[in-house]
Amino acid sequence: MTKQEFRKLVSERKLILDGATGSNLQERGMPVGVCPEEWIIANSDVMCGLQKEYIEAGTDILYAPTFSGNRIKLEEYGLADKIGEMNHKLVEISKRAIRESGKEGKVFAAGDLTMTGKQVEPIGPLVFEDLVDIYKEQIGFLEEAGADLLVVETMMSLQECRAAVIAAKEVTELPIMVTLTFNEDGRTLFGTDPETASLVLTTLGADAIGVNCSVGPDKMVSVVEKMKRYTDLPIICKPNAGLPKMENGKTVYDMGPEDFAENMIPLAKTGADILGGCCGTTPEHIKKMVETLEREHLFPEVTFKKREKNVVRRALSSERFTREIDLDGPFLIIGERINPTGKKALQAELREGSLELVTEMAESQEENGASILDVNMGMNGIDEKEMMQRVVKELELVTDLPLSIDSSHVDVVEAALRIYPGRALINSISLEPEKFEKLIPAAKNMEPCSFSFRFPRRGFQKIWRKRKKSSIPS
Repeated sequence: MTKQEFRKLVSERKLILDGATGSNLQERGMPVGVCPEEWIIANSDVMCGLQKEYIEAGTDILYAPTFSGNRIKLEEYGLADKIGEMNHKLVEISKRAIRESGKEGKVFAAGDLTMTGKQVEPIGPLVFEDLVDIYKEQIGFLEEAGADLLVVETMMSLQECRAAVIAAKEVTELPIMVTLTFNEDGRTLFGTDPETASLVLTTLGADAIGVNCSVGPDKMVSVVEKMKRYTDLPIICKPNAGLPKMENGKTVYDMGPEDFAENMIPLAKTGADILGGCCGTTPEHIKKMVETLEREHLFPEVTFKKREKNVVRRALSSERFTREIDLDGPFLIIGERINPTGKKALQAELREGSLELVTEMAESQEENGASILDVNMGMNGIDEKEMMQRVVKELELVTDLPLSIDSSHVDVVEAALRIYPGRALINSISLEPEKFEKLIPAAKNMEPCSFSFRFPRRGFQKIWRKRKKSSIPS
């Protein structure tokens, strides 16, 4: 499936996803504590049967059981050397369910990815580029196996979402859907709010975004409301069957199929375009949901097309906070103290590898009303690119303010944008051909919010019309 085909499909009607895999397989004999992927391969008829039930219930997109089929998770079971073989077999189970249901070309198999279990820097030891490579590896196997599209789900870290989307963009043309898990306080475990996730993933190049797991459908309406202000992509909702509780040593969920289906109505009305179920949901939950949406005349209507070109784009963000830039809004201050030019004490610290003054400057500027922090590491005696990356990661820990990446070197800007877990401002761009022709495509690929220009706007428009006819991607 191409991105264009996916867009056409979801623009014609709401799409229906499947429901839970793990909780249903446990009901059908999968023991607790085993490697799910290994058990599924050994019991493929059980998995295929479950997915055929989902298809019969009305599912359009099955999630192939490759959820934790990445190298890091498989290493925990001593199976990392079988990653390719296992991902191929797991996708084939879903493809088989589609064939045996007679739904080839009508139902699609999504290669499923999730978090690795190791935290990415600066919070954890995993290097960002290593994480990108881990996702690239699994995505490559999923595409080889015949996955029609990709889904990155149950994500708690926006930075890990970014790594997966970047990996997908660099190795495949398959559509990619991304869903995060938000707690009842409206934030992910790592502190990202729905608005920020929506802005960053939309501009980064995901094809659909949304929320799954953690709570029931009644708790997701506010998340969808917040996300749709910043995205004109289809919004995904895959909630649990309510909240879990323990009964006789067993986890059960408090929403039966009919209750779950009724609670999906507000989500569909609010703006969810792709609907399914997560933990605790069964084929009966999906069936009742489809019947209820049809009864309420909410199926097949889609809503994301109404948001096209009517969402907030003039905004910057960190990983945990979005700063909207309203032309009629308040004056915003960019703090520019994090710049070694003329600051001997800062220069000395940077040469020693210390970032103490950098963090003090960031905190001081935030306390004194800065809305955005400019970061410039241009000086002699240090590796500017390496230091810029270090500072970007350090500031992620000490401030929620969005950053402005400030360098006269394109490779430094590119390196900073790649690891920055939000949406940054680039300061600045000139019309020197070598810089312009490299920085514009780099900016488009990483989608920062904006540039600050060093020339009159009218002059830029004249030159841009000429440049647009050249080889620069549009």
